[in-house]
Amino acid sequence: MADDMDLFGEMTPEEIEAEKKRKEAKEAAKKAEPVGQSQIVYDIKPWGEDTNLDEMEAAVRAITREGLEWKGSERKDVAYGIKKLTIICNVLDSVDTESVQEEIEGLEDYVQSVDIVSFNKL
Repeated sequence: MADDMDLFGEMTPEEIEAEKKRKEAKEAAKKAEPVGQSQIVYDIKPWGEDTNLDEMEAAVRAITREGLEWKGSERKDVAYGIKKLTIICNVLDSVDTESVQEEIEGLEDYVQSVDIVSFNKL
């Protein structure tokens, strides 16, 4: 009986294996959690009719983040020959959408203002 008693509290090989399996199961559960995704539609207004919308769109699409994916776009008439760029992006919920909008607004050579037209969960 004295041989069965562990005075130092060391784990048996079976206990070590069980602990390892518990940790692996816990990590697998974390990885399996679905990450939410949203779709944002931005209206980006240029400074004027002289603004090259192709260059503006290229500058916007150059903004990258992990979990940010640019989708389709179109140009819509605003007034007096000025067109705005409407562009769609899909983002994971982990992406800070406010910083994306601020970065678009930071393209001061092209962008006068940015508005969110819609923000939908996917």
